[in-house]
Amino acid sequence: MKMAILLSELIPFAANSKIDVKDFKQIIDQFIIINTGKISYYTQLFDNKYELFKKITEKDYSY
Repeated sequence: MKMAILLSELIPFAANSKIDVKDFKQIIDQFIIINTGKISYYTQLFDNKYELFKKITEKDYSY
């Protein structure tokens, strides 16, 4: 959704200015890379919390 909003704001700007298409592509690529990194970070954080939760909730009946 945010990507669609960003594109809807950038495309008219690019059409009405003398911006180079290569620069426009680079801006979009940076936006995608930043958000992909955030998704990876939060996925890893969730996995770490899940592993910790599993360790806490496992019962050790070996005693």
